[in-house]
Amino acid sequence: DELKRIVEHRGLSPYLEAVYGAPSKKTAIIKTILRKWRLPAAAVVYVGDSIGDYQAAASANLPFVGRRDSRVSQLFKGVQVPFVSHLEQLDRYLKSHYRLSRPAALASC
Repeated sequence: DELKRIVEHRGLSPYLEAVYGAPSKKTAIIKTILRKWRLPAAAVVYVGDSIGDYQAAASANLPFVGRRDSRVSQLFKGVQVPFVSHLEQLDRYLKSHYRLSRPAALASC
């Protein structure tokens, strides 16, 4: 419930079908989402702001896009990933890099 309140407070609810978080592990959440919506991994992009998010995406063979904030340069040191600062950038990135009829993104808040 706390995560849902955070998502609502940040104005992200209109962009998300569902919100998942602790206590479930990220890899379990990814499997649940892929199964629930019958999505192939190739149709999903994981958006996150931590190295744990990156590792979860990598373990599920999902492309990863980092969300840029003031901590990012330290968190992703030595890891080459694309970054976005806001949802408009994410939309442009997905449209320019993926040919999907309806891109799905997993976001970690």
